[in-house]
Amino acid sequence: MPDVSVRLVAVGEDRRRTLQNLAQLYLHDLSRTGGWDLRDDGTFDGNLLDGCWTESRRHPFLFYAAESLAGFAVVDRRSHDGGREDVWDMAEFFVVNRWRRAGVGRSAARQLLSAFPGDWEVRPFRGYQPAERFWSSVCAEAASSEVVIDEDQSRADARIIRFSVD
Repeated sequence: MPDVSVRLVAVGEDRRRTLQNLAQLYLHDLSRTGGWDLRDDGTFDGNLLDGCWTESRRHPFLFYAAESLAGFAVVDRRSHDGGREDVWDMAEFFVVNRWRRAGVGRSAARQLLSAFPGDWEVRPFRGYQPAERFWSSVCAEAASSEVVIDEDQSRADARIIRFSVD
């Protein structure tokens, strides 16, 4: 597939519903390894977006590919393994199926990583091979330091990829 232009947009509360809708698709994907069950109303009970509009450390984004909505991300200014507040965390990252394996996720991830220089943590789910391969590759490309992969002490289902971006 030819290169597709990817545009990131910071999400204000006016786009909250759009982000919540995408989060449902994301939770559907994660349910195969994350153990999320549907509620009786057919939606997932996820608190992924808590604090996105009330906590200044959380930064939600939508991303577009060829002007079509293609996914979302939430960048958090806090380590989820030790509580350091000087670390960027890719808290959530989702690309809709239509745009997977087309370079859209890689472009969005690289743009986000370079927009927030400093120490980073990315925590792909253990056992979800596509995400582990994707993040290992993207982090290695973006890193200005050694990339270290640790076990996540707060979650048995994830690893932590640690690195810095200038």
